[in-house]
Order: sequence, then structure tokens, then C-alpha cells
Amino acid sequence: MGFRRQRDRDAEERARELRQAARRGAQGDAVEQARALAFLRSLTPPELAQFLRRVFADNPPSAGQVPCDRSVLFLGIARSSWAHTPEPGEPPEWGEWKTGAVAYQDSEANASSLGAALHREARCPECRTHLWSNSKVMVCAVCGWA
Repeated sequence: MGFRRQRDRDAEERARELRQAARRGAQGDAVEQARALAFLRSLTPPELAQFLRRVFADNPPSAGQVPCDRSVLFLGIARSSWAHTPEPGEPPEWGEWKTGAVAYQDSEANASSLGAALHREARCPECRTHLWSNSKVMVCAVCGWA
């Protein structure tokens, strides 16, 4: 448990550094931006979702702008599969796109993680968002239902 807490503290510190670098804007130091990109690219999809969860929580897209409207930033994914198996030498025919949210992990149930691949699918019973996760226990990225 101690390792996970230290890793979370390290990620929080890195998140603060990345926010500071982002605040410097497009004219910011190219080296800082390269470091930030390298860090983000090093994360697995579930780690990236957890990291962005903290970033998005601090930056709601429409906080207080309109009282009758709400919005949430989240990491999404779009998937498409072959409509059918192509004949040898033929290009594949792709099916429709499916879109959804990368679910957040329940920190209490992290032990049920199934690796880095997002191969578990579900639909949130609260807001009906299609979810993908690598964990048996998911937290909806849109409404927070667990």
C-alpha cells in the first residue's frame, strides 16, 4: 500500500509541474513540453485516465457559466472493427464507430486490475455512457457512478 501512495504523491507532484508548464502556454519552454509529452506517452491508458481525472477535476469546462447546464471533461475512446473478414488481398470493410469513456478505477478495488488493455466494456446504469476499462470495478468518467 505504501508504494501506491508514494506513486500517487509522485504523480500529483508531476501533475503540478505539468500544469505550471501548461500555464506558460505555447511559448513555454520546448524542453518542458517535451518532458510533459514523454511523461504522458509513458502512461498506460488506465494510468493516463487516472492522471487526467485529477487534471479534469481541477478544470471543469463550464464551471458556473450557466446554471442550467453542466459538462465534464473525460478521456474518450472510439473503436471500429471489421464489418466482416476480408478475402485475402482485399482491404477490410470497417463497421460503425463505437464511442465511449475510459472508466476511472475505484482506488479501493485496484487489486482487480486486469493489465493495461481496455478490454472490459459496460454501460453506466446511471447515465448510460458506454465505458471501457481494464478493471473489474469501474467508476463512470461522466457521472461518477461506481
